[in-house]
Amino acid sequence: MQHHRVLRFVSSAVPDDALIPTVASGVERISSPFRWELNLVSKAKDGDLDLAEVLAQQAAIASLGAFDELKERVDALVAERQRVVAGLGHQGWHIPETQANFVWLPLGADAEAFAAAADKAGLVVRCFTGEGVRATIAETEANDRLLHVARDFLVARTF
Repeated sequence: MQHHRVLRFVSSAVPDDALIPTVASGVERISSPFRWELNLVSKAKDGDLDLAEVLAQQAAIASLGAFDELKERVDALVAERQRVVAGLGHQGWHIPETQANFVWLPLGADAEAFAAAADKAGLVVRCFTGEGVRATIAETEANDRLLHVARDFLVARTF
């Protein structure tokens, strides 16, 4: 199912503002990149097609049409992920190898406490109680806050 990988890949590389206006306000206000797809959207509205699927396909097609820009974004995302993983490793975290747009912190019973610390720092992470936390690679500033929270959390657990 290669197309699923492409959609995940594209969703990490497409700027959020390309999709949020459409998703946030529904079919009534279509953002300009999708305006030419009104016929597909109207079919989706009538139940012939799944709206999210149509928009995801159109985002993938548009992104692949701008391959050089997409490659720059993907390269930047990969570099940032590598920086975060290296930073966490230097702090003493054992991070599983990843090729995704997120890192996994295997916290076990401490997952909820870490998620609360992240929330207090203004970060959104996905907590899997009793297992760990998934942190999406985001802007450099947010990733720096993640590294700070992870360092402080690890130090607090050590003492």
